[in-house]
Amino acid sequence: MSFTAVGVILVAMVGVGLAEEAGLIGALIRMVVRVAPPSTITFIIVLAGILSSIASDAGYLVLIPLGAIAFYSLGRHPLAGIAAAFAGVSAVFGVNLLITPTDGILTEIANDAIHMVNPAMSIDLTANLYFSAASTLLMCVVCTIVNDRIVEPRLGKYEGTPDLLPTEDAPALESRGLKFAAYALLGFLIVVGLLALPPGAPLRIPTPARSSACRRSWTASSSSSCFCSS
Repeated sequence: MSFTAVGVILVAMVGVGLAEEAGLIGALIRMVVRVAPPSTITFIIVLAGILSSIASDAGYLVLIPLGAIAFYSLGRHPLAGIAAAFAGVSAVFGVNLLITPTDGILTEIANDAIHMVNPAMSIDLTANLYFSAASTLLMCVVCTIVNDRIVEPRLGKYEGTPDLLPTEDAPALESRGLKFAAYALLGFLIVVGLLALPPGAPLRIPTPARSSACRRSWTASSSSSCFCSS
């Protein structure tokens, strides 16, 4: 099978499915919304919706009802919370601060198309990362302004009773699981850093060694260019 996007899809779905089945995605989204300051709740909900695209459709199942609950607990219209969450999950699905499974799929599809014209040319998985990160922040601001200045005022004043909403803390096991997940992520990053950053590390891209004549020339004049043939 030469369609390389299939391999990326399978690997990404295994990891995302495991995290979702274990409850990690839902617990993380609930924690982010719970600790957000009231003045920034719309921005945080939109940002959480955008970041939830790393877990495919988890945002639709968790964040949209959670957005309504967050707004309701602050005495704001729940429909505005649903609109903010839906904007982040659906309208801004294509960008993210992180590399998502969609990026891997689109990159491999693009590379397969490029190789039909030029087999020696490829684009990298992170080729769109800076644009995507800047677009994420910009779209968070745009969605927040539209939701707070246009959508919510048109819904009218909400006359509900937010005191009736239960405000219990996250279960102890859920908080403990998030703590251990953070420790595991930190340990993973340390291991990957040790395998990729030091000179001669197994995951580091090898650099061709200079010849002795080239090294002597480079030492004599560090400002000059040194070209060595293999």
